Amino acid sequence: MESNPYNWVMPLFSDPTHAGLHQPLIDRGLSNEEAVQSMADSWVIWHADRKACWDKQVEEDNRAARTSNLRLQEQCRRDREKLEAEWNEAQRKCPKEPEMDMNAVVGDNLDMHISPFALQKLRSIQHVHLWYFTLDGISSALKEHHSVAEDTMMLTKSEDGVGFKSGSHRASPKAVSKAALSWEQLTECYMEFIKQIKAAGWPKSYMQAHLDLFYGITTYDWRIRFPTSSGKTPFHN
Repeated sequence: MESNPYNWVMPLFSDPTHAGLHQPLIDRGLSNEEAVQSMADSWVIWHADRKACWDKQVEEDNRAARTSNLRLQEQCRRDREKLEAEWNEAQRKCPKEPEMDMNAVVGDNLDMHISPFALQKLRSIQHVHLWYFTLDGISSALKEHHSVAEDTMMLTKSEDGVGFKSGSHRASPKAVSKAALSWEQLTECYMEFIKQIKAAGWPKSYMQAHLDLFYGITTYDWRIRFPTSSGKTPFHN
């Protein structure tokens, strides 16, 4: 049914427009008033049957809608569980981020990859080639550190005579003077040198003097006017 019979209104059967429907009843012996009433009674019975059919149809439609809704909810539940399972599996396979200890303290010990010979010189506030603080010098010290045991002793000669000292505390044969350093090496070594003289306890005036020196060298306008001469060209006094 397409329309709701509860909204229907019984026709006015006494109206002259329905006179043609009265005649068959009148021919059977009913009066006009009886024919009108008979037609009204028949419409009431028919209308009640239409409303019953409508109620049944509405109930069936509601039942179908509930069933469809339940099926949709079940499908949504299965889809959600599938997505959650895929997400959990993806999370399980993802590499875990390392935990960061925000309370960890960075040590302030002298770096072991700097040549012990150079560090000893700094502690004594003595001259030492800047080469030891370049990448080449650090790499060389690291190789020597792995090849010479800490307890290896060497026979050395000093003003006080002949004695022994650790094999790792000797000058590197690869060390070069500052005049042989390239601009690139000078640039890469000076911050490490400043850090090490600070750790060795040099006076602040000494540290400031070296900072001023390095700043003046690395910002000298000759490098701007002749940029091709910086790179790996040896640095000269």
